Amino acid sequence: LQNFDLCILEDNIFGSLVSLESLNLENTFLEEIEDQAFAGLGELRELNLTGNRFETISCRVFLPLKKLKKLNLTYSVRTCELNGLFTNLVSLESLDMSSSDLKSIGSEVFQGLDRLKELNLRSNWIEKLDAESFGDLKELRELNLSENKIETVEAGTFRRLAKLEELNLNGNQIKKLEKNSFDGLVSLKKLYLANPVENLSLEMFKGMEPHLECLMLDSQFEENFEDKSRV
Repeated sequence: LQNFDLCILEDNIFGSLVSLESLNLENTFLEEIEDQAFAGLGELRELNLTGNRFETISCRVFLPLKKLKKLNLTYSVRTCELNGLFTNLVSLESLDMSSSDLKSIGSEVFQGLDRLKELNLRSNWIEKLDAESFGDLKELRELNLSENKIETVEAGTFRRLAKLEELNLNGNQIKKLEKNSFDGLVSLKKLYLANPVENLSLEMFKGMEPHLECLMLDSQFEENFEDKSRV
């Protein structure tokens, strides 16, 4: 159904497709999804809603999708209330909300996503991260926060993400990090940190040593970091 002009996804529109596992509704100009639009899709594993223009989405919309593993909402949830939206997606492993005009991340946004492994929040307007931002995502392996407006990463922001293996913070506006900004990232393998950070030190990466394989810094600050590391 990619590139169709649907506007409204009506109740039970897919009701007879009880074995459907993948549904692509990318760029279909959807503005509204009725509460029972996905009724009958209990076997659905992948849903692509990229490039639509929802004003609101009810949390009841996703209620039938107990087996959904991958959800793409890129460009689609710019004015939607997100708190509680994903609570019923108990099997979700991958969520893409890049380019969604998100300005903040509250503790209730990811409530219930206990199995989530990949989260893409690239190209939003997020300015700040704190210790409650990702509290429920204990199974997370990959987190992309690149190309936001992040200026501050509070101490303990990632403390509950003990299984995280890849963190992308490239292209933000981070100038200063707390000593404990990366506490808890004991499984991290890749850290992308191309930002104008002025106070980098080896102490900030304490605990990552056994697994960290890739560290990307802003080239203009690498020399300064190397000098400090020799002190």
